[in-house]
Amino acid sequence: MNLFGYFGTVDYGGSETVDLFHNFDRFYKNIEANYILKEYSIRNSPRPELLSYQLYGTVEYYWVLLMVNKIYDPYYDWLMSDQAVYEYCEQKYQHVGGSNKVAYHVNADGEKFWNVEEDPNHPNLWYDKRDTLKKYLQYNGPMVPVTNIEHELSENEKKRIINIVNPADIKRFVGDIRRQMEISRVRSI
Repeated sequence: MNLFGYFGTVDYGGSETVDLFHNFDRFYKNIEANYILKEYSIRNSPRPELLSYQLYGTVEYYWVLLMVNKIYDPYYDWLMSDQAVYEYCEQKYQHVGGSNKVAYHVNADGEKFWNVEEDPNHPNLWYDKRDTLKKYLQYNGPMVPVTNIEHELSENEKKRIINIVNPADIKRFVGDIRRQMEISRVRSI
């Protein structure tokens, strides 16, 4: 049986696709202790299928990359190209000020402050925008604004580091997953 024959289908954006993640977690949990995942830094921004081909010599193991990284939506949870992030950002923020609107401010320690503004009469004193009387100081010191696009690009960069199954172990890993699925299928009959 084809590995995906163990899964049903689901509607995703108007297209019927394999419900890959319906019960994968229980299969993976049963075998994960047998494998040591390797940390891997993605170069450029290949889709999971291309990275699978580069690592394992076949596109067929793209789902392993998604599974071991707990990625449920390969379109938005996987690393995107910068161009795709810009397009996504334009769409996401089109009704709330756009991509270049300030999302938050960051201090020197990397702490984020949302919905604050600097007192124009007292530089480096930051108050909540709704605190028109400037009674409740939120932060004292310099901060840098971060726009929506800068935020999204930064979040996307965090997706560059993933876990992979060692290429030398991939066939054994897939075989173990398949056995878990077969055991589950037999028990449900």
